[in-house]
Amino acid sequence: MIYAVVIISLFVLMIWGISEATQNYAMAKQAEATVEVARAAKVASYGNLLVIALVVLIILLLIAAVIYGIILLNKRYNPAPAARSNLTYARQPQIQSGPDVNQITQLLTLQILSKMAGITTPQLEDREHEE
Repeated sequence: MIYAVVIISLFVLMIWGISEATQNYAMAKQAEATVEVARAAKVASYGNLLVIALVVLIILLLIAAVIYGIILLNKRYNPAPAARSNLTYARQPQIQSGPDVNQITQLLTLQILSKMAGITTPQLEDREHEE
């Protein structure tokens, strides 16, 4: 009977040892899997960082292109101030063929005021009839 108890005890100890060994093996494999998951997360985070950097770069390039296009359109429709001033000086002033209405009004006002004051002034002559 003692032999049976010893054999059963050895059998229980052997099963217990095997279960402990398999449990330790499973925990080691789980730790390895955790390390691999951490490595995969690290690689994924680098990939996400790269994608974010590329998106930011593309957005900055698009903004720069839009600003450059706006500058080109402004240059096309509004020449530079130096170029505009050269254009205005290059144009010849247009000479009016007839007398200025303001000058005629001032001369007539002067003539009326002179008559009212009693000063005699020579009359204005029409040059068109002389030619």
